[in-house]
Amino acid sequence: MEINKVVNPGKVEVWQGRNVNYFCRITFSEGELSITGVVGPRKSGNAYSCGQTRDEVIKVYNKGWNEDLYKKFQKIWEEWHLNYLRPGCEHQRMRGWEKDGYDKHPAQPCPVCGYKFGTAWKKVEVPQDVLDFLLSLPDTESTPAWV
Repeated sequence: MEINKVVNPGKVEVWQGRNVNYFCRITFSEGELSITGVVGPRKSGNAYSCGQTRDEVIKVYNKGWNEDLYKKFQKIWEEWHLNYLRPGCEHQRMRGWEKDGYDKHPAQPCPVCGYKFGTAWKKVEVPQDVLDFLLSLPDTESTPAWV
């Protein structure tokens, strides 16, 4: 399965009540998920902000979007973005080591399998229900300048 989708959850306030469009690109290829956002893209290639913008506050939701849908999207973005660049094995993830970070567990071996935390990138498969959710998100009705 592959995904290459642009969504436009709504508008965010950037300055003195000015609201601009907020777009997100979702790609999934060869089992790797990436989500990036751009606030107020311009034809020049500039924008108010871009990258990992999942904490943007929507002021006006676009057609098909609401607060609950957007919050679920934010949660999936936080949990599954770059699923192929995880520092821990499944046992270390279950113990919360990824949230603790490398500084707390530098190359510490897993008590179950012996993998040393942070010594390679591990891939975690994205569940089908997450992919189905991302596919079900409303497509953008306008094309941002950067697509």
